[in-house]
Amino acid sequence: MFGRPDGTTYIGGIKTLGVNDRTVYDQDRQTILTRGHEKLPSILPSPNPGDYEILYDIATTYEFRPQEKGGVRVEKEVIEGQKVVHAYGQEAGGYCYSFGVAKEASELVAEYIFEMPPNSRI
Repeated sequence: MFGRPDGTTYIGGIKTLGVNDRTVYDQDRQTILTRGHEKLPSILPSPNPGDYEILYDIATTYEFRPQEKGGVRVEKEVIEGQKVVHAYGQEAGGYCYSFGVAKEASELVAEYIFEMPPNSRI
């Protein structure tokens, strides 16, 4: 849960290992609001969804992101001759980790750009 510059608040989400169901369940919304109320009652004074004006419900419009095993992956790899930098797997911490992941990924891209060819001489 975090505030945005426009004064609105982004409130959570739920990911379940191995579940790819795109259905939005009221019980999940209730769980998110209850947890938010328990942790930050100054921001969510009530756990009742009916007490809030929902301005935009991304659960019904954005893609789902099922949880996967493995955690964060930030590394470079050559796949069929193509240089690839992987940078994903931050899960719910994506916003928090984005600057660090971007820095590390950009360093890996720079390594690709500035690496010396194997047969070069200095």
